[in-house]
Amino acid sequence: MDIPITYVFEFQEGSAKMRPFIMQEIASAGTKHIVLTNSLMKDILGDINLVQTLQQEASATGLSFVDSHALFGMTYDLMNYGDSLHKHRMMLNKLQLNIAAEMGTNTITFHPGNEAGRTEIPLNTLMDNVKRSLDDMLPEAEKCGVTICIENSWNQISVPKPLWEIKNTFPSEYLGFCYDSGHANIMSGQGRNDPNNAAIARWKARDFDEVDWNNHILEDLLPGVVNCHLHDNNAVNDQHLPPGQGNIDWKNIVSLLKRAPRLKCIQSEVKMVQGGISFSKLSGIFNDIFK
Repeated sequence: MDIPITYVFEFQEGSAKMRPFIMQEIASAGTKHIVLTNSLMKDILGDINLVQTLQQEASATGLSFVDSHALFGMTYDLMNYGDSLHKHRMMLNKLQLNIAAEMGTNTITFHPGNEAGRTEIPLNTLMDNVKRSLDDMLPEAEKCGVTICIENSWNQISVPKPLWEIKNTFPSEYLGFCYDSGHANIMSGQGRNDPNNAAIARWKARDFDEVDWNNHILEDLLPGVVNCHLHDNNAVNDQHLPPGQGNIDWKNIVSLLKRAPRLKCIQSEVKMVQGGISFSKLSGIFNDIFK
């Protein structure tokens, strides 16, 4: 595939002094691209000098930033439009779009949000909030040349039908989907009989008797998929394991992604430090499954 494979490394797990060494290790493993993660984005927002510093450190090792991720969580997610932090959140989101562009990335992922944390607000209102957020942000995305990608998850407004409702509201080419394989696997139904399944608690919090299990999320989202977060799990929890250490059907995932008409990059969202996997081994796994 003539599409870059890019790798997540959470640099907050090492000091700033270690960052150039880590980048060199990444490059030595034969990888060429890394992700502007939400933690790096947060660091840049705290020290704008990091834009040039990170570019210089990456360039010195032959790496480039491909793909980016916005800040996320209950304070930052798109469904919170109209609350007391709305004005500042929109300013922050537009700034993140500009930073993503300055860092050379042309996609940035935002989370719609976790509805279980806002049970006092009806789902249709939260959906409208996501749309209002995007309506405010898309002109800036178009100006920056950065595509906003909204990510599937195990929440009610982050599964294919509502995601397409959101996308179809905006014909802009600067809005698409981020397909997350781990999140989709939790929603696949393979782990539905495990009471610890992450989706069950989220849906029960909204008084749903049953989760809307779906084993074809990538197929459903495929025409709108612009970037992807690839990692494995046991269909119960979001473990961020290397492909092959969970129960995802990678042959099927790769076959589908090769047909995604808008796909701009493939991202490994494997947690390397947590999983104790080396850069060389992980890049080997991704090169093998996408050869």
